[in-house]
Amino acid sequence: MTTPHSSWAQHYDAAYAQSFGTIYEALTEATVQCVAKIQPPPARIIDFGAGTGRLSLPLAKAGYTVVATDPCAEMLAVLRSKAEQQKVAVETICCRMQDDFPSPQFDLALCVFTVLLYLLDEAALDASLARAAAVLRPGGHLLLDIPTEQLFHSYHRTTAGFDRDVRVLRETDVLFRYEEATRMLVGDRWVNYADSFQIRHWQQSQILRALARAGFEVEADLSAQFAGSGSHYYLALRR
Repeated sequence: MTTPHSSWAQHYDAAYAQSFGTIYEALTEATVQCVAKIQPPPARIIDFGAGTGRLSLPLAKAGYTVVATDPCAEMLAVLRSKAEQQKVAVETICCRMQDDFPSPQFDLALCVFTVLLYLLDEAALDASLARAAAVLRPGGHLLLDIPTEQLFHSYHRTTAGFDRDVRVLRETDVLFRYEEATRMLVGDRWVNYADSFQIRHWQQSQILRALARAGFEVEADLSAQFAGSGSHYYLALRR
């Protein structure tokens, strides 16, 4: 079984930039600004589901010590390449959010940009939030988003040199199949890639109960700061 995004990690940034443009950039900037208000630098941050470093890299530039985790080795390879080019230090760990790994304690944990939808059952959800609690110092914070069902839809984007077809197909009441087939012009050659994996829609109430089970107390609903993102944002305190 392949890891989601492994087949197109090197094209991930370009695909999202072509698909969402300034909206993508604005959400990243809003998140970085939110983090600075919650926990000003210097501080230790762990970025779960870091991908190619959309948050890890600007946060490292801002003066944070950042550890980026992701289950896709290919995505982390892109992150490391970008970090080298930008001359910033980001430690990377290839693992799922629920996996155990040696770690110091952090001031802030991030679980944003739809990371939760890759958790397919309550055992994975509980283990992931328990892991977040375990790596945070007492009084540390978790910033997470809960994707709404409006994000679980198919879309097609076509521009000069780019054709992206994403299908999100319902399999059960809560499980969906994400299927992607994209063709893009890279330099003077066309590149084709495809991907397919399951994702899950979680109700807010399910996540909030799981946070309580993991030892978190919800401090604030920050969703208004991310209007239009298609997700609810919460700040939780590790008791």
